[in-house]
Formats: sequence, structure tokens, C-alpha cells
Amino acid sequence: MPTILTKLSCLRLSLCVAILATVFAAAQNSAAKIDTDRDGLPDELERYWGTDPAVPDLPAVIYTFPERDAASRAKPGYDPALDPQELAVTHIAEDRYLWRVAFAADVKSDECVLHLYLDSDGNQATGRQSGGPVNGTDHMISFNYNATRMQLYPPDGGRPTPVKPPYHYVDGKYLYLLTDLAAPAQPGLETATMHILCHGANTADGKPSPMSTNSGGKRFAVGPIAQRPGAKIIRLTDREDLEGFDRSYGIDMIRDQLFGNHGVVFAGYDQLSLDGFEIDLFTQAHFGHLKSLRPLARAATAAPKGRFHPGFLIFDRNDGSRFAMTIQGDVKGFAPINVNNNRYWVYWLRDAIDFQGGENVEVIACGAGRHPVAGIVFFPQPPPRRDLPYNIHHLTSFCPPETTGETTVSWITEMPSPTRLEYGLGQEMTSTVEDASLNTVH
Repeated sequence: MPTILTKLSCLRLSLCVAILATVFAAAQNSAAKIDTDRDGLPDELERYWGTDPAVPDLPAVIYTFPERDAASRAKPGYDPALDPQELAVTHIAEDRYLWRVAFAADVKSDECVLHLYLDSDGNQATGRQSGGPVNGTDHMISFNYNATRMQLYPPDGGRPTPVKPPYHYVDGKYLYLLTDLAAPAQPGLETATMHILCHGANTADGKPSPMSTNSGGKRFAVGPIAQRPGAKIIRLTDREDLEGFDRSYGIDMIRDQLFGNHGVVFAGYDQLSLDGFEIDLFTQAHFGHLKSLRPLARAATAAPKGRFHPGFLIFDRNDGSRFAMTIQGDVKGFAPINVNNNRYWVYWLRDAIDFQGGENVEVIACGAGRHPVAGIVFFPQPPPRRDLPYNIHHLTSFCPPETTGETTVSWITEMPSPTRLEYGLGQEMTSTVEDASLNTVH
């Protein structure tokens, strides 16, 4: 009898624990879904996104896809989760816009590919020049298998450059994309037009997905979109300058710091807790490293006990990578990886921190690049600083024959640097030519 009672007591205890766990999980999920302004975006998400949790962001429909007939929906391979129904948009502030795509069923974000080809200045003679309905695209906004990207085409139609990727959120049948549209976007996108392409992943045998649709092979008008007054909220991904960090480069110095007798603590890429990062398996002639899969991807480790300058190790390829570093959730520094000298760099916080041991130290991906961080480092003393050698070599000038008033001046610098040439008659430098892009040949 005591045995039976003991078993019954254990059973009751197990049931109570299970019920409490279920209630706790439901409470956590409910807290994560709190939506004060009832616009479909949870408050916690809006705080990250730079939208106001107290002000509803309600996109208005600007395009409705042609409805598929019953025969099309009955065909093998039809998937309502990959069948877009409408596109809606609303203005948030300044150049920030929220887009919402509604599908016929809950979105399969790991199979969905969506491209918004936005001619943001309404001029087909500028931007992408590839013909068809995508001609004139200035901003190509993409959602690919649960990751986002945005590319900006130059006016001459040359190679696009990646810019700040959109934030995305999937809620049932809705896919939300939040974008900051750089120039040449006009206020209200008044004359802007767009083409849309949406399709699923390839089939198991490598054939194109039977689910593919577009905006009828045509472009449609986007604006004018009603504008809200006020400034946009500045987010981590909006910061661009080096704040709170020092940096230095050179593989010999880095090896000595990491593997010499300096008391440095190094948590490599394969020892970090990852959220939105994964290990990059396709790397050659580099330290192993991570790559980000989405904006605000996070890699973290526990701090050792002692006084340290926390930082990180990365290869600088100037691909748009930018990092914030937080300690126990507080932002301590920001670092754009923008020297563009194809070297390994270490970044560290200028101010040393007294750690008790176990504090959460995190790097957050804030840019448009792959964020190939190789590890988080704790320096007892700052590493030696190394200045970039901007030495000029091979300064030449050339006057083409049979021309007047035309001279070509060129030179080479050891490290990528901006270009600035001052010239004039006699000793007075009255004219200037500048190029802010980083180059070694000028």
C-alpha cells in the first residue's frame, strides 16, 4: 500500500510539474506576443525594429495578385503557403517603410523566395539595365529562405552594392519586411513603380518549383504613400562610426597575442553560443569563422573573471560588416569593419571592465556583410597599436598629345585610402578633386 501511495504521489507531482511547465511556456509565449497597438507586430519586435509599439503600423494594399482558378489550385505541386495574394506598405518615418505580403496560407519561410524590384525614382533610364519589367530597378529587396538582402543599383546600371538588409517577421500568412530606402528614393515614393517575383525552392530532383508567380510581367505604381512626420528611431544597424573600440592589425601581432604568454583569453568561433550565425564551412587560407544569416545575429560567450578589454578577431574584407558589443545586454561599443586592407584585425573596448566571471559578452551583426568573426577575445592589456602606412609611390603625370589643359595624375598607396588632389597656379591650391572610395590605385 505505501508503494502504491508513493507512486500516486510521484504521478501527481509529475502532472503538476508538467502543468506548471505548460503554463510557464504559454506565459512566455504570451509575453513575446504582446502587441499594444494591435498592428500585428509584437512590442518586443518593434523595439528592435525602430518602430513605435504604441503607434499602429497598418500597411495599405497597393497590389493584388491575379487569383488562381480552381483548376490551377488543383494541379500537383500547388502550395497555398507559396501563393502571394497582395502587397501592402506604410511609411514609418523619413526613408523607413514597412512592407507586408499576404499569402493564401501560413508562409513556408524556409522555402519561399520573394523579390521586390523597386524603381524608387520612377526613371527606367537609371538603375538596373537588364530589360523587361525589372529594368530601372534601384532597390532590389529580397527574402530568400528565411534570410533578407537589399541591393542598390547605381544610376549607370553597374554592379549593385549590398546595403542595410531589411528586417523580416513572419506571422501566419503574413511576411513583413522593414526597409530603409537610401537615395534615389523620393519622399512618398510618389513616382515609384515595382515588379514582384515569388517562387518556391527547387524540387528534390533539382527542377524549378511549380510555385512561381509575378506581377503579371508588368510594373505597377507604388506611390504616393502618405508620409508621417518626425524622425526615425535610431537602431543598432543605423550606427556607422567606430565607438568605444580601438583596433589593430597584423597576423604576427595577433598570433603573439593569442598564443603567447600574455594572459589573453580567446573563445573561438566554435566555442560561441550562436543565434542567427552559423559556422562558415567554405573558407580557405583563413582562420575558421562564422557567417551571419540575418540582421542582428548574435554570438556570445561567458566572460572570465578578472579585468579585461573584451573584443573580437575578424578578417577585414570591407563587405559591409558592422558589429555592436554588449555586456549583460548593455551596448558598450560599435565597430564598422571598413579599413578594406584584406588583413586580420583585432578590436577591443578602450575601457577595461572588471568581470566577476560568467557575464554574457555578445557581438551582434549590424551590417549588410557576412560578419566573418573568428572569435571573442579578452585582453588583460590592450594590444600594440599599428598605424596604417599610407605611403605614396609611383607619382606620375601625363599630358595626352594634341590636347590643351588636360593632365592625368596618378599614384599608388600601400593601403586602400580615399583620393584627394589639390592643385592650382603657382603656390596657391585653388582647386580640389576628391573620391571617398577606398583604393590603392589613384
